[in-house]
Amino acid sequence: MSIEYLDDGVGSDAAPANHRDANRSAAVRLAAAGIPVFPVKVFRDEEGEWKKPPCVSGWQQVATTDPEQIQKWWDEFPEAVPGIELGRSGLIAIDADQHHGPDGVAAMNKLVADHGNLPNGPRTKTGGNGLHLIFKQSDGVKLGNGEGSLPDGINVRGAGGYVVGPGAVRPDGAIYEVAEDGPDLAEAFASGTIPMVPGWLVDILRKSEGKNDAAPAQGMGVPDDRERAFATAALTNCIVEIQQAARGTRNNTLNSVAYRLGRMVARGWIEEQAVIGGLSRACHANGLVSDDGMETVRRTIESGVTAGRTHPYPDLEERPIDHAEHQPTENVESPPLIPVIWDGEVKHNPTKWLVRDLIPMDSIGLIVGESTSGKSFTAIDLARALGRGGSFLTKPARKGGTLYVAAEAPGTIPGRLEAARLGPLAPFLDQQGRLTDSGQEPDKLPICVIPHPPSLLNDNEVNRLIATAIDVSAKMQERFGIPLRLIVIDTLLAAFPISDWNSPAEVSRVMGVLARIARKTGAVVLGVHHHGKDLSRGPAGSFALKAASDVVLAVFADTDNEGNVSGRRVTVSKLRDGLTGWGCDFTLVPHKIGTDDEGLDILSAYLDPKKEAAGFGRPRPTKPKNQSHASSAFEEAVAKALEQFGENQPLHGNGPQTRVLPLAKVRDVFNQHYKPEGRSDNPQDAIRSAFNRGLRDARKKGIIGEGRWNDTDWVWRP
Repeated sequence: MSIEYLDDGVGSDAAPANHRDANRSAAVRLAAAGIPVFPVKVFRDEEGEWKKPPCVSGWQQVATTDPEQIQKWWDEFPEAVPGIELGRSGLIAIDADQHHGPDGVAAMNKLVADHGNLPNGPRTKTGGNGLHLIFKQSDGVKLGNGEGSLPDGINVRGAGGYVVGPGAVRPDGAIYEVAEDGPDLAEAFASGTIPMVPGWLVDILRKSEGKNDAAPAQGMGVPDDRERAFATAALTNCIVEIQQAARGTRNNTLNSVAYRLGRMVARGWIEEQAVIGGLSRACHANGLVSDDGMETVRRTIESGVTAGRTHPYPDLEERPIDHAEHQPTENVESPPLIPVIWDGEVKHNPTKWLVRDLIPMDSIGLIVGESTSGKSFTAIDLARALGRGGSFLTKPARKGGTLYVAAEAPGTIPGRLEAARLGPLAPFLDQQGRLTDSGQEPDKLPICVIPHPPSLLNDNEVNRLIATAIDVSAKMQERFGIPLRLIVIDTLLAAFPISDWNSPAEVSRVMGVLARIARKTGAVVLGVHHHGKDLSRGPAGSFALKAASDVVLAVFADTDNEGNVSGRRVTVSKLRDGLTGWGCDFTLVPHKIGTDDEGLDILSAYLDPKKEAAGFGRPRPTKPKNQSHASSAFEEAVAKALEQFGENQPLHGNGPQTRVLPLAKVRDVFNQHYKPEGRSDNPQDAIRSAFNRGLRDARKKGIIGEGRWNDTDWVWRP
């Protein structure tokens, strides 16, 4: 395959208006495909050559697919372009240059003509009008950064090396773009379709005739993980040594450590640019750059590294172990000390609140309640309060957006959001739903819904959720001028299909995922969950749920024996750095959100807090002591099934319209969520018996109505 598809100019198309966003987005996209990336600085030196040193030391180890770390890097280095760590990616890049020297593109075309076509792998048209040809490393030989006997103008980057990724934009506007006749790198890597480097090219890369043997080619010895870790630790310790060097010794110390590290550069254990970048930053920290200037410091580093390359470091297995001859400064395996804080050195930082005295920033927690208590409506009202920058349960709320992960009954969420947005404004709306004083439709809320989330027990799916949340936050900033502040997962039971919610280990795993999402997105993460059968003990399941939470909001409904609700209340049952026991009564106010195909009103509701009933001291409701586990579970199953599967029908086929559902649907929901108490040799029999007991109790209490028509058993709430 010929590669004669490059432009004749010196650069690609003009850069996008915001090249910073383009580079950040390119890094996130590559990482989402599983390619480790890190920030790279791109600049012209005094001779007009483009330089591309890493922005971070130890880039071979710290390159990541973590979207949170990528966001932090690009906040710190906004002008950086994404670099691809090739070793851990299992990739090799053939870099054909086409500027200031031999024409590498023409040379590569001649090689292809002499040896046969190249497989159609990802190809990146570089900012300098060259070309990166990307292949998968061969199974038998891992190639490093040596060019072997390739013609001048063609460089190779493999294990121990990196290249700038597609989608990057240089400061001058030149773009690293996907070549038109090759597959996209991120898509090909994610799908596992990158072709292996052809054998004839491997043979050329392994030859060394005609090359300078004074310093072994980087990477051709194929550095292993131990050698790379050794060199990274050496760089870390050398940086500490420079930072601690006294005035009068700094330049000699710099030359000494540069020489030491240059020996490892010669073996391909660490990149020269990583050494130069790390030592340069250390010299900024110790004041040497301020005193002598960056140019002098850089010449000292390059001189030491060049000298070290002529004396490659010996194999680690053959290092001298005579400690009497071993220089103290070469004890590169001694790790740096862990930073400590002494009393009085750091002042206490006051708590930052998402909702004043109710929900802290940087927290995870729960909204718990029985079915029909209104816990999902509570979560949606919290999202409304953040979106409007108003109050939640009478408490001031910080303005921000919400990502609502609707893992259960997603079809109900749009209607509830509409009720939350328009319900409180109903007295001020005309028949077209516009504000009577302005004629404008009320502003939409900064709330985004994921209606069909994957299982969050899968690490890859958690990473997808984190990447989605970060993208949503950026779009919220564009649309509404506010960041993402809250992620709601409704419900935990549906999002985390663990086998035993009474297991501390499994529940801790769930809460660990919530903490990870919060840490990587910067948002508060709240899971919607069910109460246990004893309301005074909090969430259903292991104590680890409450123990791992920073905040728990408990939602209660006062009901009589017939299931009628006489009142609702939210109470703070746990709060980090705050007081528990505060609560606020509320009602759910019906709001019409449309009509069905028979012209009947479709109702949702919004939360209306009662300011006069907000405060401390009101006792929590408890279930009647004589209510069995099976009876409680059956009532919850009826409520949940009605919410998900209920439909308006005339009773007995010809009576008044009522929301009804088949009894079989109640059984399905009950079987899905009911956990038998104690051990049972036959769990299915235990669940079946519990369902029958719950149905019998419900009939006695009169809290369900029953009928049969159209050959189906139907139930409803009287």
